Amino acid sequence: MGEFPLLKSLQQQFSDKGFAMIGVSVDTVCDRAREAVQRHGLSWPQVCDGKAMKGEIAHLYNVDVTPSYYVVDRNGLILGKKVQAEELRGLLEKAFAAPAQPSRP
Repeated sequence: MGEFPLLKSLQQQFSDKGFAMIGVSVDTVCDRAREAVQRHGLSWPQVCDGKAMKGEIAHLYNVDVTPSYYVVDRNGLILGKKVQAEELRGLLEKAFAAPAQPSRP
């Protein structure tokens, strides 16, 4: 939660360039995640399956610590896995500086 101000700033800076963010909560009680979203005024989609680190999304992305950040470009290529919060702005600047590649079939 301490990084919400940074995430809000990144969303504001890059949203007009096509940046989208999705939050995945690893809470066991999804109501807590929903309350945090409301309390902190988060506007990006949040998902919670209530299964903590044993959930499908946590398993799929090998999440073993929170927060975990992944940066995926507009072509679906992963630019960063489990990056530190302070690295996010640089990765996003790099991603949006590169020209878009044609969609893959």
